[in-house]
Amino acid sequence: MPLPVAPPDVASTRRLGERACVVDAGGQFTVARQVDDLAAHAAVGGAREFVFDLGGVRRYETEALVELAALCRRLASYGCAVIVAAHDPGIVLELRRLSHGDDWTIAPTLSSALADLFSRPL
Repeated sequence: MPLPVAPPDVASTRRLGERACVVDAGGQFTVARQVDDLAAHAAVGGAREFVFDLGGVRRYETEALVELAALCRRLASYGCAVIVAAHDPGIVLELRRLSHGDDWTIAPTLSSALADLFSRPL
């Protein structure tokens, strides 16, 4: 029986078609700079739909969540669709506090975030 593999500690990104991008925050989300850089690179490449996956985060800093919320707010103000996938109760509570009713959403899983994203009209 193979041992479960922990998610990498570094952020990564993957494109889903021409407009959609999933940014995985990795296992240690203590600084949002790498996530911000990956999202910026994807946006320059044409991405307009973003899912930030915090499902594998084992350790986080509140300041990183503050920076992520600001990034989500910025992307949404540019007309991008933004969803954050998170299930850790502490992360979800902080994100709800930080969202201030902004135009981005929180989903409990990556699967539900993608289902929400792909069910939206073009």
